[in-house]
Amino acid sequence: MKPLIDAGTDEGLWPDDDPAHRVMTCYLRDPRPLPGGHATINIWVVPLGEYDDPTLRLLRCVPGAQAALVSVSIPDSDWLTSNMRESDAVRKRKQTAIMRRAAKAWGDKAMGGHMGVICNVGYPDPHYLGDPDNTAESLTAVLGAGVALDLMPAVPQIVAFRIDPRGSEPHTHDLNLLCFTCPPDMFWPQALLG
Repeated sequence: MKPLIDAGTDEGLWPDDDPAHRVMTCYLRDPRPLPGGHATINIWVVPLGEYDDPTLRLLRCVPGAQAALVSVSIPDSDWLTSNMRESDAVRKRKQTAIMRRAAKAWGDKAMGGHMGVICNVGYPDPHYLGDPDNTAESLTAVLGAGVALDLMPAVPQIVAFRIDPRGSEPHTHDLNLLCFTCPPDMFWPQALLG
């Protein structure tokens, strides 16, 4: 997906794809069936007004949703992103360490069979404008712990990434997840663009 976002920058659709210009990225599965052996990727760019809050816009799509906060602080030694070029053994060790921390953070926060996630990524430097989407591997470990504990479905309906303006403590990175329930028949493209 990232090369497609980069292509939008290259084509001048926006000045840059950093969080100053792309304030939230949402990933979701298109529920429409496709012929076997085919995949389609749709990208929607939703302009926001100066005072629009994308988190509120997303949550307004699910009035009455139940929610839970799952927060995991990850030390630099265990931090895992798609930009890191480490051996499989090191990546596996980091993933396991994150899952152990996440299991404690999940506690008994059962989300049911249909849910969404907004992942707010806190960096030690709150002014850092890195790409929070690059933390998907760390997030996958946190969500994997929730799946292993039977607290959430294996595939959330929607996953969104944002920079957490609060940052994190030195030498740590925070993943602050807002998990929320969704109707089973939710059609996110229409809800978000409607």
